[in-house]
Amino acid sequence: MDHFVGFRRLRADPEGLTKLGVGSLLLLSAMLVPFVGQIALRGWTAMMIRRTAVEPEAPLPRLELDLDYIGKLFGTGFKGFLISMLWSLPIALVLAPGIICLVFGAVFAATRSSEDPTALLCLFGAGVPVLVVLGLLLAIPAQIAGMRAEIADDFGPGLKFGEVLHATRLVFREALTATLVLGVVQALLLPLSMLLCYLPLFPVAVAMMVAHAHVAGQLHRLSIERGAVPVAIGPTDFPKPGQPALSG
Repeated sequence: MDHFVGFRRLRADPEGLTKLGVGSLLLLSAMLVPFVGQIALRGWTAMMIRRTAVEPEAPLPRLELDLDYIGKLFGTGFKGFLISMLWSLPIALVLAPGIICLVFGAVFAATRSSEDPTALLCLFGAGVPVLVVLGLLLAIPAQIAGMRAEIADDFGPGLKFGEVLHATRLVFREALTATLVLGVVQALLLPLSMLLCYLPLFPVAVAMMVAHAHVAGQLHRLSIERGAVPVAIGPTDFPKPGQPALSG
């Protein structure tokens, strides 16, 4: 697994800075129209996942402010977005009682230990890490389900419970490691954004999406090599009028 290949592809792309700028505008568009820009951007990264699943050295797909093109990206990104949301519901149901207990426990401990904060420190020292680890572990099947739906450009592969769990088991260690590595990178870049008055915040978010997409493509290839049920790969780009279509 190469966790940083996405950053290198973005840096080598002649239009990398332009794509960072357009991606940032799509994220900023949430201030006017929630979700639309983010889902379109997810469609762009879905193209990346498909390209990486087919050819590890594939260049980044185009990203430009073309309303027709953005609309097509939205349609693609919506599939992965909805599947991830559906798979996240059980995570919320599992974690919600723990969060509620933690909050009420913290209030109770704080009122009973105003002079001695030991109980409060123990509560957060034990409860928060457990919830974080549990949420991280439960999120990986949702990640794999969304990835399979994005690769196929179809809801079906993300809704096949057994196939998703089988693919998750095959690459669980690699997916967990990648999540932790890229999580650390993002955590290190956040203070840098703060020092620069948050100006790099959105470009950094776009770059992280590129990195995650390339990791997802590698996870898909690895899962297929280890015996996961293959999925048909959807179009790897939406060509401009007059250009030939690309497909997996």
